[in-house]
Amino acid sequence: MGICTSYVTPPQDVMFGISQANIVAKLNKRNWKTKAICRVMGEEDNPRKVPVYIWVKKGERFAEGKKETIYTVGIYVLMPEKTFAKEHFLTLEEALSYANGEDDGDLGYETRPAKGPHEYPPDSDPPYVISGMRVDRDRHVPKWSYRPAPPHRKLSEAEKAKWSSKRDSS
Repeated sequence: MGICTSYVTPPQDVMFGISQANIVAKLNKRNWKTKAICRVMGEEDNPRKVPVYIWVKKGERFAEGKKETIYTVGIYVLMPEKTFAKEHFLTLEEALSYANGEDDGDLGYETRPAKGPHEYPPDSDPPYVISGMRVDRDRHVPKWSYRPAPPHRKLSEAEKAKWSSKRDSS
């Protein structure tokens, strides 16, 4: 029998984009559900410092008829040639210790805490687009596309005008 794991994606997950407003110095039992931390690969005097965006999410794992709660540490490295494996833990304390680099794991060994916002990754929009298709004579034709705005991003006046004019013309 297989293993199935399910999650509710938290707001600080990188799939919704990165917001520096969601980054704190350290994850703890009070803030891990909505906040992330930033660690850095490379010493402070190294011009190639690479931000590492880290968050924790709670999930349920179903295996062999048993259900257990797990905590997964999500890691996004802003350098394509370096990755860290997703780590799964049975307790929140273990997950927070790993995410904060306080255990003997590779994350704590290869990174250091960010010294401030100047070392954080830049704010970014979600990296995906949702599209709808229709079938026309046995082929799929794009009908609409939508790129979600992250909850932290405020629209500029120009963007508001652009979207309201599109809505009014339809």
